[in-house]
Order: sequence, then structure tokens, then C-alpha cells
Amino acid sequence: MTVICTHQGYYASTESCDHFITCTAGLSIQYTPCPIGNDGRRLYFDPTSDPQNNGAAACDYPEAVICDLNYNVELARSRGMVK
Repeated sequence: MTVICTHQGYYASTESCDHFITCTAGLSIQYTPCPIGNDGRRLYFDPTSDPQNNGAAACDYPEAVICDLNYNVELARSRGMVK
């Protein structure tokens, strides 16, 4: 499966809960890790966040985010981001 950028913004990764996809103005794609939380654990990207928000701001502790890669794939498909 290939993910393509169709709109500028920040989107859930189809491969990892602790990364997100950054789509830039030229519609290039970059996989970006969520930051490390205050307790030393890597945060997870919340796929329900608004794509226009800052990507790292949409990261939260794993227990606060539902990590379901199948959901992320379906979300990407619904946005026309899967080739």
C-alpha cells in the first residue's frame, strides 16, 4: 500500500501509532515521530484530531489514544490517500 498526500496537513500513519504523516504544500510526504512525553514514553498520534492542527500537538499518551492501524488505513482510504 502506498500513501499519497492529497491535502496539506497532519494525518495518522498507516504503519505506526507513534508516528504521523506530514503533507506539505508541495504535497510531499514525511513520516514524523510523535515527541517523547514527560515520563519518557513516546506519545501516540490521535487519528481523530483535526488535520490542520500542528501534528505534534495531536500526540498524546498511549492510554489516551485508541491505536488501531486498520482504522488508520480506512481513514486514509476515505481521504483518497491510499494508492
